[in-house]
Amino acid sequence: MASWMHFIGKNYYRTIHKFRKEAEQYGITRRVSLIGAGAANMSWGDMVICLQREGESKSYSVFCEFPITRFVGLSEPGRKLLAEDYAMKQTSDEPEKVDKECGSYETEGSWQIQAPLSEMAKKLQGAKKDMDIGKCMVGCYPEDITWLEKPYPKIQGFTQTRGFRAYNREQYQADLMVKRMTHKRTVLQGTYYTKVEKPEEEGSGIVQPVRDYMKIEEINRIEKAKAVLQKAGLLEQLELL
Repeated sequence: MASWMHFIGKNYYRTIHKFRKEAEQYGITRRVSLIGAGAANMSWGDMVICLQREGESKSYSVFCEFPITRFVGLSEPGRKLLAEDYAMKQTSDEPEKVDKECGSYETEGSWQIQAPLSEMAKKLQGAKKDMDIGKCMVGCYPEDITWLEKPYPKIQGFTQTRGFRAYNREQYQADLMVKRMTHKRTVLQGTYYTKVEKPEEEGSGIVQPVRDYMKIEEINRIEKAKAVLQKAGLLEQLELL
C-alpha cells in the first residue's frame, strides 16, 4: 500500500484546532484528482498524514494520520455507473448535512463497494465527458483518525503543494524515532517524496454520493445577495414567487 502527504491550507483552516474540531464531527473528506497522484493510484487503506505550515516559517507540522476508507462526493449517476460493474450494498439510507469551513453538502446514504479504488477512479474519469460524476473526495470516519500530540513533529526543506504526494512512510517513521531519542524538538529535513506504488488490485470501502455541494465562496455570495434583497425589502416578495 502507498502512503501520502496532504497539506491543509490556511484559507479555510487557520489553525490545526479548527480542522480537528470539524474532523471529529464529520470525519475527513478531501478533494482528490482522479488521475496523476490521485485516486487512480490509490488503494483502500492507504495512509495519509496531514501537515500544516507553522506561521510564516518553512516548517510544516504533522498533526494527524488517517486511512482512506471513504470515497465521498459522487453524483447519483456516478454511483449508478460504478454499480454497473461492481458489487455495492447499501449500509445506510440516512442523509447527513455536512457544513464545513470550505463548503457544504448532504450525503445520500452509504454503500459498501467491493472494488479497487484505482479502478473506480479510472472508470469515473472515462465518464466525465458524458456525465456529471460529482466532486470526488477521499477520507475516513472520525474514529479512524490518529491525532498526534503536541509538540507536533515538523518537516523542513520543501514547499507546500496541492493534492496528495506519495512519500516514504517507513523512512519518515525511522527518522522520527531516532530524532525523538536524541532531541527534544523533532524537526526533520527533506521531502520524503517517493515514486507512486502500484495500487492494490482488490479491496473494499464506503461510497457516499452527495447532493447540493457548494463551496463556501458560493455560499457567501448567496448570503450577501440575500442581505441586499432583505435591506431593500425584496427578499420576502422573492420567496413568495
